[in-house]
Amino acid sequence: MALDKTGRIIWHDLFTNNRQRSMTFFPRVAGWSYKTEHAADFA
Repeated sequence: MALDKTGRIIWHDLFTNNRQRSMTFFPRVAGWSYKTEHAADFA
């Protein structure tokens, strides 16, 4: 049985020239966390 993901925010693309700064900023201001996935099935 799949978990209900209703209401979850998922951000797929974030263009920045300072990845580390962005990854520090967004958890502080928005409470976000990160999970890095490496998909192999892109079209």
